[in-house]
Amino acid sequence: MKKKTIFVISLTVILVTFLLAVFVQFNNQLKDQLNSHIKDHLEEIVKPNVVSFNMQIKEQIKRVNAISRVLGEDGYEIGSQEQIDFLKVVIDDNIYEDYIIALPDGVAISCTDNSIENVSDKTYFEKSLQGESYVTLPEHYENIIDPVIMLSAPITRNDTIVGVLICKYPSTELDSIFNTKLLYNLGEIYVVDKDGDKIIGHSEYTGDTTNLFEFLSQECATDKSDSFDKWILNNETKTAMIVMNKTKKAIFLTYTKLDYGDWYMVAMVDEKEAYKSFDNIFNEQQKYIGMISGGVIVYLIILLALTFSDVRNVDRLTGGLTLRMFKYKAVKELKKNSSKAYVFVKIDIRNFKLINRIYSYDYGDQVIKNIAKSLEVTAKKENGIFCRVAIDEFIILLPFKSREYLDEERNHFIELFSVFMGEEFNKVITFPTGQFIVYKDDPERLNIDGVIEKVNFAHREAKKRSGDIIIDYVEDLENKEILAKSIEDRMNSAMENDEFKLYLQPKVDILNHNVVSGAEALIRWEYDGNSFMYPNDFIPILESNGYIVKTDMLMFEKSVKFLRNMIDNNLKPIRISVNFSRIHLANKHFVEELCKITDKYAVPHEYLEVELTESVLSDNVMKIQELISELHRNKFTLAIDDFGSGYSSLSLLKDIEVDVVKIDKEFFVQSKIPNRSKIVIENIITMSNDLNALTVAEGIEIGEQVEILRDLNCDMIQGYYFFRPMNADKIDLEIFNKEYTK
Repeated sequence: MKKKTIFVISLTVILVTFLLAVFVQFNNQLKDQLNSHIKDHLEEIVKPNVVSFNMQIKEQIKRVNAISRVLGEDGYEIGSQEQIDFLKVVIDDNIYEDYIIALPDGVAISCTDNSIENVSDKTYFEKSLQGESYVTLPEHYENIIDPVIMLSAPITRNDTIVGVLICKYPSTELDSIFNTKLLYNLGEIYVVDKDGDKIIGHSEYTGDTTNLFEFLSQECATDKSDSFDKWILNNETKTAMIVMNKTKKAIFLTYTKLDYGDWYMVAMVDEKEAYKSFDNIFNEQQKYIGMISGGVIVYLIILLALTFSDVRNVDRLTGGLTLRMFKYKAVKELKKNSSKAYVFVKIDIRNFKLINRIYSYDYGDQVIKNIAKSLEVTAKKENGIFCRVAIDEFIILLPFKSREYLDEERNHFIELFSVFMGEEFNKVITFPTGQFIVYKDDPERLNIDGVIEKVNFAHREAKKRSGDIIIDYVEDLENKEILAKSIEDRMNSAMENDEFKLYLQPKVDILNHNVVSGAEALIRWEYDGNSFMYPNDFIPILESNGYIVKTDMLMFEKSVKFLRNMIDNNLKPIRISVNFSRIHLANKHFVEELCKITDKYAVPHEYLEVELTESVLSDNVMKIQELISELHRNKFTLAIDDFGSGYSSLSLLKDIEVDVVKIDKEFFVQSKIPNRSKIVIENIITMSNDLNALTVAEGIEIGEQVEILRDLNCDMIQGYYFFRPMNADKIDLEIFNKEYTK
């Protein structure tokens, strides 16, 4: 009995000792794994914020460099009023507080209020004067509430730096692109420079200490043998646990080198606070560890792995899927239902940054959460899935039934969103939407990254347009983006190589023996010898980046030189009309510049005609009236293009003294002009004649149309029936001022 008791006691001691050893070993391993997971998780959270931060700075530097190139090539004196006026137009389209042009001696001129200051002692000025693009730390400036970051780039002309473009960029824009809280709001992210000085964000750990290295040297001891600043500055992401001397708190800390300014993004979270999110795991361990054997321990390890996996796969704000888990489940769904068609739909909120800035970030978060709730209802109802891919961007995968079905689900989603926002919600929120339908026989069906990229193309196109618009992916969208990027990259070399050519389309006076008495100047892009590009493919891109100012003036000067050539050949000049973009209306020296070019070649002004579209003329009637008065004082004429295409046509004739009315070509798309259109055309011609304005019909290709317009007393015809556009360098001057026989 005694032996049995000794055996049982011994066995019990052995088992208890074994279990205690297992518990201690497991507890230590669990803590090491948990620490490793928190470090990994910390780095994973920081990575997208680093990417967003770098991309934002890169895009701003790219924009500043693009504008500085335009300033260096526009021909105006650096810092001139023309350049200031150009920057005033550009600043309206972005979030910069101010553009400043600095001369080589450091004298700088603001484009917002024309104030002058000296920046010769500023680092960003010195760096850019040496040929670098530079980004500064945020600083407070007079009359600007929030601190701003200075972006600078050299202005180069003929390979010589002739000035510096400086932009004041609100640091709050950087605040908004990364989450300052992490790990369930228990940790914090902020940015420091290479010297450890804080740039963006605030940490409760460092308190009022503004220098991170100073804080670490005073308060912490690291587990690294190297000095802490060397550990930071080796250009790699590193993570460690540090211990604060005074409070004895342990802190997880990670640094990542940013691409600009020798800046670093730092994330910090208290060890105990981080562990709070895993309390349930420790409770389970304490409950079962003394009762069960190694099998339960294995179960706990599996449970831990699954729990940690869920943390990585759930969006922090909405509770929905992350993009990584969405991709995994989407492939699984598409494989499982290989005979079904599915649709990927991507949405975001138009001008979401304004919602955050005008109302609050808390309100913005509530909007995001309610969008997620609305999508969740739709997804559950239709056996679909969704995820949040960016701050306000979502993708949902649904079975595709029909277009009508998609419209119904979209309307239902918008109704749900309004309900979740509450009865007091009365704000207009629109959702630009891109869609891509994956059919059962699509060979790329399971290439989920490729599918998402296609829906991204459609979504980006929807964001470019106004309103609550839906765009389906088509291959042309992808080709269009590639073409736009290619065009933007070629613009400077195209100008240098004289690839922008002047084409002229003659105008025929059908009331005067078909005499060719005028022409319209048109632009064509000829490159690589025989390649040819039409205006519709590149003009919108030129307008978006401001390059249209240079090409418009180039076509005007080429037209003036053409007239000079006619005069030199003892021919009577014709009147040439030149199209101008609305951007020129912001330039108060516009007419003065036209005079300089025309006088340079000693061509009478009356042979040049400024052509503006009806939509441009209706934007600001008072400003247009002032422009027309100045044009007429200098003997230029004004033509209104696309007349009849808008709803303000009659009002324009009443308010604006035009010289030529060009009837919109849409009236002549049918071979036979309908009676209703004929009545409208007749009245346009009658009114124009009564107002002493000539009329030109565009897009005429059929002889029957010519006869009808002659009977209606239309003055001139422009179109393929008589002439196609012709290269001005190759045109036969003898066709002008002579009767043309068809």
